[in-house]
Amino acid sequence: SVGSGKTLKITLDLADAMIDAGYKVHVDTAVEDGMDNPSEVVAPLAASASGKPVAGKGYVKSFTVTF
Repeated sequence: SVGSGKTLKITLDLADAMIDAGYKVHVDTAVEDGMDNPSEVVAPLAASASGKPVAGKGYVKSFTVTF
């Protein structure tokens, strides 16, 4: 959960085999008494996409995956 205008940073361990294997990260968003946005952001788990922001379609301004 994150408030308006704030940044949420998540760090996780991911098997190297998942990178460049066709997987994608989907971010779903929702606001109490507001819209739900399934797959608001979809970012590929690809080395070529690392560090490149992806714009959200609703509540998320940008989303970046970094390896």
